[in-house]
Amino acid sequence: MQTTKEAVIGRRDLMEFRDLKREIAAQTRRADELERRVREYERGVWVFGSQRRKRPQAAPDSVIQAKIGMEVSIIMNLEKLEKRAAEIENAVQRVESPLHRELLRLRYIDGLEWEAVAGRVGYVTRQCLRHHRAALEMLEHTQSVAGGET
Repeated sequence: MQTTKEAVIGRRDLMEFRDLKREIAAQTRRADELERRVREYERGVWVFGSQRRKRPQAAPDSVIQAKIGMEVSIIMNLEKLEKRAAEIENAVQRVESPLHRELLRLRYIDGLEWEAVAGRVGYVTRQCLRHHRAALEMLEHTQSVAGGET
């Protein structure tokens, strides 16, 4: 009898995981931009309209608060990403075919485009897409079999 219920991972979950990674990357870029603005204020180089001014001053509270908020959001998303990555890896490990496991990892965990995935595994893109469909079916099948065990 299973004591804990495992999360069922499907294509939608894999795509959400990949999208979350992209969101974290975008948030990180935004946090870096806010950090740059804070440093410009501290160095006294900041842009007001089309004029560059030189006068050290504290960054406005709104910029600092936006930066802190962005960093908190990144941390929360990283925690969510780490948890989902463990669930996905656990599900992918149960897929029998090494090729299917590799396709799932390259596409969703590493976030590669299909052309890059095809290059890595040595197939053309069309073959990768066919194997990908089979990998998703195998992923769902292995989870339904594992979930049905007592």
